[in-house]
Amino acid sequence: MVSQYLNRKIRNKLLIAHDVSMAGNQRWDTISAICDGLDVMFATTKIDPDTGKPLFAHVSSHAHTLTGYWASELVGRDPKVLHAYATNTEEARKFMKTLAKTGHAETRLINRRKNGDLYGCHIIACSAPGQDAQKPIFFAFLADCAIGECV
Repeated sequence: MVSQYLNRKIRNKLLIAHDVSMAGNQRWDTISAICDGLDVMFATTKIDPDTGKPLFAHVSSHAHTLTGYWASELVGRDPKVLHAYATNTEEARKFMKTLAKTGHAETRLINRRKNGDLYGCHIIACSAPGQDAQKPIFFAFLADCAIGECV
């Protein structure tokens, strides 16, 4: 599977991370290692049964490079922790709604690092394979992009 991507002129590291990670039923730590090697942050989110809001359940170590937060600082927190005054909240809501409805979504948002710096964030997310429909888990693949590419 990987060799198909290596022969392409244009390679999107998020799509490569997504496709390689979704091939087979891999453990989160294995997916994290694959993504970290591609300079992609891998995160899983689940829905908090009490609030109905998404929470980070697992975050790869590349989170520190991308966001300035250590993985342990993000686990258990709402992904909105990365939002800034410049984040298009309507686009973020649309992204989450599409993800919940179709099981796949993609967007580019302006986010905020722990130190307050803004950065462009390209996000591809999908439903985790083999999950319980009553307790959905989503996979997210995040990488930096030019702020000008963000909505």
